Amino acid sequence: MDDTQNECGFCQLLQNKNQLFVIGENAGAIAFLDINPRSYGHTLVMPKQHISQLSDLSDTHATMQLISAVSERAYEKLNAQGVSVILNEGAAAGARIPHLAFQLFPRYAEESIQNAPAGAVFQPIEIDETELSSVWKKLRLDTAFLDQQNETVDSDTSDESADSNIVHETEHQEAPDTNTNTRQRKKTVRFR
Repeated sequence: MDDTQNECGFCQLLQNKNQLFVIGENAGAIAFLDINPRSYGHTLVMPKQHISQLSDLSDTHATMQLISAVSERAYEKLNAQGVSVILNEGAAAGARIPHLAFQLFPRYAEESIQNAPAGAVFQPIEIDETELSSVWKKLRLDTAFLDQQNETVDSDTSDESADSNIVHETEHQEAPDTNTNTRQRKKTVRFR
């Protein structure tokens, strides 16, 4: 790891994936649950390589493939009625860590900010580790779902590299060991 990666909180987390609730990953990107969610199923999707600006993202297909798959899964498994996808790039936009990270917020009709635009501020929700693990199990991309996604991608982009297909290793992954997680958990008010 170079100095930039050593200082990047996300790069450090990606070096210790056993601390993460990984939803899915492929050669270029990874998706995992935010442990301080602002919506039920709040997920981060980011390139594995340290990139701080969207213009530097060379493998957009890998990242967008995961965003699409997690979004579809939120509708199917969490009964979301909408999904907001947000990218805060740079400190002035609210990015606290200089690593490109898309945030997916499943949206629900009963939430207090119903119909609020994606730029609205999400308030933290309270979620214990058992429920976080339950959300992880629901959203995790299984082999059948991944194969279906890859078939769609293969038929749409037959010349794309096989490297960007989602890795199937998350199907049998154990729940993350959050006892070793160095991130500070916040107590919040839950909306559901």
